Parts: sequence; structure tokens; C-alpha cells
Amino acid sequence: MNTFSTISSAALFMAGLAFFFHGLDGVRDSLKSMAGRTFRKRVARLTASGPLAAFWGFVLGALAQSASAASFIVSGFVSSRLLPLRRGLTMVAWANLGTVVLPFIASFDIRTAITLVLGLGGLLAVSKPGRALMPAWRGAFMLGLLMLGLEFLKEATGPIPQQPWFREAAAQVDQSLAFGFLLGLLARMVIQSTSAIVIIAVTLSTNGILDTWHASMIVHGAGVGVGLSVLVLGGSARGLPRQLAYFQAIINTAAGALLAMGAALSKYGGLPNLLDLLRSSLGMDPSRTLAVVFLVQQAITVVVAQACASRWEQWLAWLSPLTSAQSLATPQFIGQGAGMDAASFLDLAKREQQRIIDAIPDLLDAVRADGERDAAECVRNAESCHALGAEVRDGLHELSQSRLDREDSEELLALDIRQRTIDQLIDELVRFTAAVAVERRLEQSAGVANGTGLLFGMTEGLHLVLMQLAQATREQAPDDIAMLWMIAGDRGDLVEQMRAEIVSSSTAGGGTGLQFAMALFERSIWLVGKLAPPLPPEAAAPEGTATSESGSATLESAAP
Repeated sequence: MNTFSTISSAALFMAGLAFFFHGLDGVRDSLKSMAGRTFRKRVARLTASGPLAAFWGFVLGALAQSASAASFIVSGFVSSRLLPLRRGLTMVAWANLGTVVLPFIASFDIRTAITLVLGLGGLLAVSKPGRALMPAWRGAFMLGLLMLGLEFLKEATGPIPQQPWFREAAAQVDQSLAFGFLLGLLARMVIQSTSAIVIIAVTLSTNGILDTWHASMIVHGAGVGVGLSVLVLGGSARGLPRQLAYFQAIINTAAGALLAMGAALSKYGGLPNLLDLLRSSLGMDPSRTLAVVFLVQQAITVVVAQACASRWEQWLAWLSPLTSAQSLATPQFIGQGAGMDAASFLDLAKREQQRIIDAIPDLLDAVRADGERDAAECVRNAESCHALGAEVRDGLHELSQSRLDREDSEELLALDIRQRTIDQLIDELVRFTAAVAVERRLEQSAGVANGTGLLFGMTEGLHLVLMQLAQATREQAPDDIAMLWMIAGDRGDLVEQMRAEIVSSSTAGGGTGLQFAMALFERSIWLVGKLAPPLPPEAAAPEGTATSESGSATLESAAP
């Protein structure tokens, strides 16, 4: 291989990695955009039973020609709550079996299909026929990009078997089963397709470079390499995606290691072996024999998966617990709402809303002095709050299509309005946090601290209000509700004081960012007031002056 070919292969390899990861992120984002209850019900119908999930998993593996790619695609479905974890595990297991199609049909080329998906998906995404289907068009384009990345990886590594150094390594493999196993493992880490490695092993065996024994060890090593490859590519994943990566690693490692040990015992211990059985009973040539060995290996992954089907979720949850954002985004009460009367569903929807309200104060952690979460985690939690809110809204919409009495109809309308208010509050808090962070960076770069005390006072004061909102809505105690009304009530005097401080800071070179943060602060407090429970009759409405004095004290104590 000359220098130009080497550079071209390296460039193609890097492009393949870029397309793969960018396509993977795009598929996940598109699936999240499509993750409404209606779409989930369609996916649930297609995978309603184990056999259906197995069938679609097999089809996915056959089309993807890569257990790793299939695993990541299913991971996107599970992460977006389009598919329950148990069905996702079934699909991943059977996707492994689907990858055996390529070694039997080595001439099968999916590049035309990939370019078709890319072309149609890209054109539809640009032309935008049907706004509701936009996530689907983008997802199709990104899926094609992902698969094109895998094709580039295969093409970049295709000339490797023809290189002298590889033939020397193959000669070493012919002297050691362990070396063949290790070569298969390492090859699978580079070539993101076990099917392609099997075809390479078949080629080496057919050309007399390897005998069937050592070629089969490459296949077994590649099985273990699938698990390591998935863990490496999904190294940054946490929670559900990581659980699927562990599952894929365990079942493939078990299958590859089991057959490798069996081959070693047969070779050196004189025990009956799979290769001799295939040759003697079926009279297969080496290429067909290796294809069947690969089929048996992938079938074992399915057997291992099914043998422990009832325990996988528990084991995987122990290996990779859900992140706080994933737990928050997953409904704990409303589920699918099947077989539930209207009053019960409305009560459970209210409990889901309370989970969101309880999580809202933490969205300010990125700009609080003692916050425990960074900006990225706060954004993820905000997205999870929105995801759970979308579940609640979709559930309420479905319930509205049924026959309800007047009381339930009024309760449903109130909860829908409440959910929209919660969503607005989340958006305002995200914008407020970003505005505070930007203003602080600007002040630090300018070497001034005109608005530091004011920003601190707004942030901590807003956090206090949000904490009080969570407690008042959760406990429904009259004193807590009265306190919430007091601190979120008429803040006219306090607002005027804060604006005066902003004007004062403007003369020193600041103010614009502070004014924007102040506007977001005011709107957030107003939204909290809309979410506040009704003031109990026995509790008197607080006077605005009390609120102002309390708020002023907060700002004064925060002043530098």
C-alpha cells in the first residue's frame, strides 16, 4: 500500500467515524422528537410480543449488517421511550442473529439502499412535506448517514487482508489458536462488522492462508470483540444506553468465549467438535462451514439472552443505574393509562406534575453558589422535565377524547393549563440561567462586579420561591401556601428597587444583561404565582409591603 493509498484509507476511516457518531446523535434526537404516545403505541404494536420484537430485531440486524449499529439504533428507541427495555433486549439479541445473512449472501450490497435512504431523507427534510413528519425525515437521513459511516469504515479496512504484514500475522495465527482468537477480537474493534470479518476469514481459508480451525477462532474472537466495541463506542453513555451496551457485550462474549473454549478442547483434548460434525454430516466446503459456525455462534447469543430473560433488567440496572435525568423523564404513575378510569388517571397525572415541580428548583444549580449540578446536567434535567410534561399532555389529550362528566372535564382542563404553565416556567428558568451565566462571564472578562450582588440575590431568591412552590404543592399545608403567596405576591416595591440598582450599575458600564435577567426573573415569579395552590380561607392574603421587605432583605444581604 503506497503513501497515497494509506492517507486515503485513513481519511476514509476518519470520515466513517465522523458520519457514524453524527448519524447516531441525529437518530437519537429525531427519535426523541417523535416520542409521543401515539408514535410509541405504533412501535409498541409492532413489537407487542416477544416473537414480533425478535422478528424486527432480526430484520434490523440483516439490514444493518452490524450488531453494534443495531444495538445503538435500538438504544435510541429505548432511550426515547419508544420501546420498553425488555423488548429492546429481545431486538438486540435477535439482531445478532440477523447479521448471519451477509456471510451467506456475500454479494449483497446495501450501498444503493443507503444512498437511497440518504437521498430521500435529505430531500424530504429540506422540502418539509408535513411538519409533523419532519423528525421522521431527519431521522431517516441520519440513519443513512450512520450506515454510510459503517460502510466507509469497512471500505477503509478492506485492503488490510492483502497487506504483507497481515499475511504474516495470518501465518502466526495458523500456528496458534489463541493468536487467532486475539486477532479476531482486535479486528472487530476496528472493522465495525462481524459479518465482514467472517467473510475475510472465509477468504483466507479459501486461499489456503488459514485452515478452518484457525479461521473459526477468528470468528469466535470477533464475537468477543462485538462486546468490547459496543462498550468503547458507547463509553460516554449512561443509564439505559449503557445497559444495552452491557447486554450486547455479555451475550456476545459468552457465545464467542464458549465456542472458543470448545474448539480448544476439541483441538487439544480430542473431543468431538462442531467443525468435524459439519464436515462429516453436511459435507460443507470451508466457506459454508465457517458461515454455519457463525450462525451457531449468533444463535447462542439468542439462547443466552432468552435463558436469563427474567433477570436481565435487574442485573443491568445494577451495572448501570438510570441517570437522574432518565429517571425523571420516565413516567412512574400514568404508564400507558390502559384500563384506568378518568378520575384515577387525573390523580396520577397530578402526581407526575408534582415530580416535575419538585425537580424545577434544581434547574438553577448551574448558577447558584452551592449548586450541585453543572450547566449540561441542568439542561438535561430541563429536557427530562419537558419529556415528562409531554407524557402528561398526551395522556390528557387522549383522555379528552373519551366521554367525561363535568367534574372530570373541568379537572382535565385545569391540569392541561397547569402543565402548560409548568412548561413555560421551565423555559423561563433555562433562559434565566443562561442570561445569568453570560452576564457573569461578561463582568469577569471586563474586570467589574457591578451586578454580582443583584444576580446572586435574584438567583437565590428565585430558588427560594421555587422550593416553597414545591413544598406548598406537595404538602398542601395552609402555612406553606400562605408563605408561598407572600413571597410570590405583589413585588412592586422590590421590583422598583432592583430596577434602580440596575440603572445604577448601568452608569458603571453594565445593565443590559441585568435588565434581561430581571425580566426573566419577574416572569418566573409571575408563573409561580399561577401555579400556587388556592389560598386557604383561614389564611389572610399577605400585604405587598411584607413581600417587598422580605425580598429587599434578601438583596441587601447579598450585596457585596
